[in-house]
Amino acid sequence: METNLIRKIIKGLGVKFIAMDNIFLGKEDCFFIVRTDKGYLSVRVAKDEQKILTEKAIIRLCKKHGILVPQIILYKKVGDMFFLIEKVNGEPLTSKSLHIYDYNKVLTSLAQVLLILHKIELKGFGFFNDDLVGRIKTWQKFITENLDKELIFLQNKRILPKLFIKKISHFLHFESTNILPVLLHGNLMKKALFVDKKLRVSLTGFNHALIGDPNWDLAGFLLYENFDHTKRLINLYYLLGGMVQWDSEDFLKTALRRAIVILVWRVRKQRGNTAKLVRVVRELYGRLSLF
Repeated sequence: METNLIRKIIKGLGVKFIAMDNIFLGKEDCFFIVRTDKGYLSVRVAKDEQKILTEKAIIRLCKKHGILVPQIILYKKVGDMFFLIEKVNGEPLTSKSLHIYDYNKVLTSLAQVLLILHKIELKGFGFFNDDLVGRIKTWQKFITENLDKELIFLQNKRILPKLFIKKISHFLHFESTNILPVLLHGNLMKKALFVDKKLRVSLTGFNHALIGDPNWDLAGFLLYENFDHTKRLINLYYLLGGMVQWDSEDFLKTALRRAIVILVWRVRKQRGNTAKLVRVVRELYGRLSLF
């Protein structure tokens, strides 16, 4: 994706381009955060129009339920690519240096947002549902075709114990046939979380949205945030009414297992960061062993 084209489109909106951060960069699917003289913009680019239409539907749905989401200001096709540009409320969480008291406010807001998101009724959304179901089927395919190989790799490298590998493999194969109809953000990296002056969280970047167990969102946050902050988020989520059939400790253990699974894939795909990722996997497993 040429940044000059994005700069040109941004300029046509009457704002000055300052900087751009590529959050997700694929050959036919990209997500950027652009800083301008009038605030931040979320730029979503995809060759498949269905992906953009799904994201638009999710944004409208979230807004209807009171979740802070970006305001769509442009949707157009340029060449063979579809562009969705949104004005984002606030600043990226990564750009703020917050006191622990204020950061707890942010985590409380995020827990509240996730509770609303995970309780949204998905019936009657046609193509929107079909796309999300397609994404979870892709995840199922990944599990059945690749996960065992990845887990064996970790076992052979003695990164994780054989018994744990066996348990987590059984756990995920069972889950792949028991999908919860819950809307997930799918990629809760801190760069996709914006915070306004009142420390309210706004969600951006629904390009990895799918349906499934709410723990996947919490596990995703654990990959980008430290353990203690994630534990605080999970406790808040539980106390505010999320997944009341479990206690918060079980909830945390399940999120830890999923975080390890996500990292299993990254250990193999991001060769340059393998050593670092292996250390994180071991740390998470060490945390899980404390329970």
